[in-house]
Amino acid sequence: MLHAVLLHGTQGSATDYFWFGHLRDHLAGRGFEVYWPLLPHTEHPEVEETVTFLHGNLPLLDESSIVIAHSSGCPLLLSYLERHPTTIGAIVLVAGFYIPVRDREVSRTVIQPRYDWNRIRSGLGKVVLVNSDNDPWGCDDVQAKPVAAALGGMLLVVPGYGHMGSTKYGQQLTEFPLLEELIDALLRVPGGSFDASIQAPLASMG
Repeated sequence: MLHAVLLHGTQGSATDYFWFGHLRDHLAGRGFEVYWPLLPHTEHPEVEETVTFLHGNLPLLDESSIVIAHSSGCPLLLSYLERHPTTIGAIVLVAGFYIPVRDREVSRTVIQPRYDWNRIRSGLGKVVLVNSDNDPWGCDDVQAKPVAAALGGMLLVVPGYGHMGSTKYGQQLTEFPLLEELIDALLRVPGGSFDASIQAPLASMG
């Protein structure tokens, strides 16, 4: 069984969250069983509670699995992987933040002052971070760059895409075809040599 996991951000939902529904259907069409949980205290998530929840509820993941996280789901996934190193074929971190951002009260409860990068990446296959250059919360490519380097992953900068889903800033983004193309490229390429294939969807933006 192929497993995919979708981890929403703050004030997220398990039924209606920006592009998650469309992506769920896209992955299901490629043979994945998709797990899209409602994370605890979504209005103000916290590291330890979320890590405990994920440890007790995630499906069995392996080298054929993929996990996609958005916004605060990204640092929360890293915390989980630090405490419970897990074999995962690919992770995609979308509009994630790894230092406090402009939503300080929330962001400080979902990030750690430091991460054990070696433990986090020990079971990981491909790692892709997708950030914009104009995120209104400050979850931009500048802070994502050192995280991509620490994880041995690729940072894709999508110009002008903001937070890639934000009610406050009117970025509803119910579909994210570029992300779906990137994921398809990840799934097609064996091993770690995926740079050229995954750059193609970005080049098509013109």
